[in-house]
Amino acid sequence: MSETAYHLTVGEFKCIIFSDGCLADPGETFGLNCIYMEAGDRKILVDNGCGEAFQAGTAGQLLDNMESEGIGRGDIDTIIFDHGHIDHVCGTFNLKDEPVFPNARYIISQKEWDYIEAGPGDNETQNIFYAPARKYLVSLKDRFKLVADNHEILPGIKMVPSHGHTPGNAMVDITSGGERLLCIGDIIHSPKEFTEPEHCAAFDVNAAEAIKTRSGILSKAARDGTFVFATHFTFPGLGYIREKGGVLRWDAI
Repeated sequence: MSETAYHLTVGEFKCIIFSDGCLADPGETFGLNCIYMEAGDRKILVDNGCGEAFQAGTAGQLLDNMESEGIGRGDIDTIIFDHGHIDHVCGTFNLKDEPVFPNARYIISQKEWDYIEAGPGDNETQNIFYAPARKYLVSLKDRFKLVADNHEILPGIKMVPSHGHTPGNAMVDITSGGERLLCIGDIIHSPKEFTEPEHCAAFDVNAAEAIKTRSGILSKAARDGTFVFATHFTFPGLGYIREKGGVLRWDAI
């Protein structure tokens, strides 16, 4: 298996999981994975990673890995942001403050956009994690579609609310031909959160809501046997959530 691109299909959708590298956090390293989809003539990314400006030593590898698969920046017509944190949106602009994806239009939840537009607050961690969104995304507002919860982007591709990590945090639910892939984004950052369900990342905006959201979604995914894509798990971030004795665990493919 390639360590930078993993091919799969979900019904009629051709998908590739691309590595954007990893995030080096004190005491732990997090994967950085982005999913690319082809739906007819549409070419869609969910998030665009860290770009050139954030953790450049270990992250920001998405474009190179896409190009290795014959996919150029100009090929992307739609970018879905599951939320506005730095490691999900910083690939929108390069170090010259130029848009990286010249033909892309963007989709984000209205609730997330409202939080971005409200500007910095008294939580310095969130101010740092939202700084690129507030600097760059707002300047592209005419290229954004702001959507309500449970918005269907295309038949079979839907944004599902998963609030808590951020006010408008969303998952992307892909279904086609009797197959399903649930892109859970940042409702969980590390497999250790399965055994420490009350653990919250410092960058969760609403810790209590994040814990409740995570518990409900992951438990349902385990019951339903849902195929899952996790942004911050070890590449390619694909697997199943299993339950045994009341404890959830990650079963990577």
